[in-house]
Amino acid sequence: MTAEPTPATPPPGSPPVPDHQAPSALGVGVVVWLASELMFFAGLFAAYFTLRSVNDVWPPAGVELETARTAVATAVLVGVDPLPGRPPPGARLLALLVAVPFHAVIGLALLTASSPVAPDAYPDLSDQRVAAGLFWGTGELFTLVVAAIIVRQWWVADQRAAAREDRLLAGR
Repeated sequence: MTAEPTPATPPPGSPPVPDHQAPSALGVGVVVWLASELMFFAGLFAAYFTLRSVNDVWPPAGVELETARTAVATAVLVGVDPLPGRPPPGARLLALLVAVPFHAVIGLALLTASSPVAPDAYPDLSDQRVAAGLFWGTGELFTLVVAAIIVRQWWVADQRAAAREDRLLAGR
C-alpha cells in the first residue's frame, strides 16, 4: 500500500501557490480557433492539389509569384532574433491579422466577377475563379500558420516572464 503524496503547503505569509491544472480560457480558445481554421482550409488545399494534378503547367506562363517580398515580410513578423525596436507579440499578431480582410475582399471580388479580370493570364472565367479561391485559401492558411507561430512566441515569452517573476518572489 502506497501513501498518497501530500501537497506542499506554502509557509505562512507567502503568496498562494497557483493551481496549474486547469487550461486557460485563452489557450482553449486559440486551439479551437486554430483547429477550425485548419479544417476549413484543408478543403481548399485538397481542391488546389486536385486541380494541379489535372493541369500540365503551373503557374501559367507570364505569371510571376512574389516569393521574395513575402519571405522578407514573414521573416520580420516571426524572426527569432529581436530586431531593433521590435513590436510586442500582440502588435505583430494584429499587423498580421490586418491582412485577413484583404484576402477575403480580393478573393471574393475575383470569385464573383462576371468576366476575367486578366484575360491574358486567365482567359477562362473558371480559371480565374480557381485562382481566386486558391489566393483566398492559401492566404488565410499561411496567415493561420504565422499567427500560430506568433501566439507560441507570445506564450513562451509570457512563461519566461512568469518564471522570472516567480524567482524574484521566491528570493524575497
